[in-house]
Amino acid sequence: MSAGIPVTDAPEIPLADWLVGVEGSVSGRVSFASFATQLAGSGAVYEALLGKVDLPVLTAIDTRVGTVETELSDLQALGGAVSAPSAAGGPVATATTGDVALTGAYTVDGRTMTNGEAYLAWQQAAGATVTHPDTGATNSPENGIYIYNDAGAHARRSDMDAAGDVQATSVFVTEGTANGGKTFSTYSVVATLGTDPITWVLAQDQSGLKAYVDARFDTTLQSVPIYDESGVGFGFIDSVKRRTDLEVGPNGRFTTRVISNIASALSLPASVQSGPAITCVGDSLTAGAGGGGTSFPGVLAYLTGRVMHYLGVGGETSATIVGRLGPLPFLLTPVGGEIPASGSVPVTLTGTDGGAVAPLLQGSAGINPCTWLGVDGTFSYSGGTYSFTRSTPGAAVPVPRPAPLITAAKAHRDDIMIMWWGQNDGTNDATDIIARQKAAIQWLSPLDKRWLVCGLTTSSLSYRAPMHAQFLAEFGRRFVNLHEYLASYAALAEAGITPTAQDDIDIANGVVPTSLRSDSTHLNAAGYTLVANCIYARLLEFGWV
Repeated sequence: MSAGIPVTDAPEIPLADWLVGVEGSVSGRVSFASFATQLAGSGAVYEALLGKVDLPVLTAIDTRVGTVETELSDLQALGGAVSAPSAAGGPVATATTGDVALTGAYTVDGRTMTNGEAYLAWQQAAGATVTHPDTGATNSPENGIYIYNDAGAHARRSDMDAAGDVQATSVFVTEGTANGGKTFSTYSVVATLGTDPITWVLAQDQSGLKAYVDARFDTTLQSVPIYDESGVGFGFIDSVKRRTDLEVGPNGRFTTRVISNIASALSLPASVQSGPAITCVGDSLTAGAGGGGTSFPGVLAYLTGRVMHYLGVGGETSATIVGRLGPLPFLLTPVGGEIPASGSVPVTLTGTDGGAVAPLLQGSAGINPCTWLGVDGTFSYSGGTYSFTRSTPGAAVPVPRPAPLITAAKAHRDDIMIMWWGQNDGTNDATDIIARQKAAIQWLSPLDKRWLVCGLTTSSLSYRAPMHAQFLAEFGRRFVNLHEYLASYAALAEAGITPTAQDDIDIANGVVPTSLRSDSTHLNAAGYTLVANCIYARLLEFGWV
């Protein structure tokens, strides 16, 4: 047929008199009246349509519908009320193939486990009243997602450790001989975790695709892994079997590899949003002084299950902290005006914004190894003198003016940032502190920068009110007013502490109660745990964990 008027260029008409049809190589017209009559049960069109239906196919479909109805009845018996899975529990390393001890060391589905890895236990025997005859699924209250621990009990993962977390959840299994590549869902309604039945059922089986891809394409793709951290649920390869950017993960979203490729093509930052790792930056309060081994970053690592970077150093002001981190770097000037060809050189230093800086007095977190004018080395302090020592010999480098020291903390620019500093500035005016925190926020690499600012917890609420108001006006809900919560009976109740007479006096004065402190400045283990809980709640509010 020759080219004609494009359909999109033709005028729309409410009703046509004729239809154009093609039978083999012959075309003709059929009136709408005739077409309606034939569809109603007689005539050539009806008979042609009827001829396209394969009766055995209809029979097979009818049989399968009956099977599905039976399986649905079995699921209802296993799990109680049924609802469509709508929440994703996040991928797990593997899934069990039978009842397991939920404590100590063992392999799961042929896989050697590593401490901290998550796995799905879905065939537990304890308390089970029903076991599926084909899949082995049970309705044991023990079923769920667990964190492997070869030295003790396996705890439920933090996103599945409460009754309200269970219903309507799906989880993708990344590895395992029998269950790798499968997605499991739970439909169980749970009021009491550990008592009510929980059933996980197979929702989707991609194991065949995974095995095929693993076997056929690894070498063709020059050892580029097909499955990244989010897995590949669906994708295309080109005519010569090269992996393309047309792929999505089991959650229906583009894989990390595709997002990275798109960002690179558009000259966007390597990370679109901060995380998943978290970096906590601050002074001795971030370091956990007085906590007896408990720090808020440590508790937060447990709550979130995320990699946590600890950049707390005691005694430092906001100017020193932001220089150590890198947004407003230390400016170094060498004695003699150059970085020598080898060895060390004494240096003087100032803060980028003119603030006095004094790093390395109580720690070096985030500083070394460092780079100065393209020369790799280490920055040190001894006997009142700061020095830079280059890592390898090379040409001497002139330093005609103060030059920035690029610290190791640069590696954390993609992280979610928790900033808690200013205690050692000795002021109740947050202007300079806020300016340095804003520099740190701007320094973060991702487009979607994720960060929180925590307020000071010393002195009284009435005294700190102006500073808290400054933080709130600048940062809104990203400001966490720790002082307001810690200086309350609610905080003591959350910590399971009965208020003492001194606590009553402290709270009446707007001061963090003595039962949550190790001294006038630092918190104890209970206090740092409450700080972590407050930060964790805000991370959950923003959907960052």
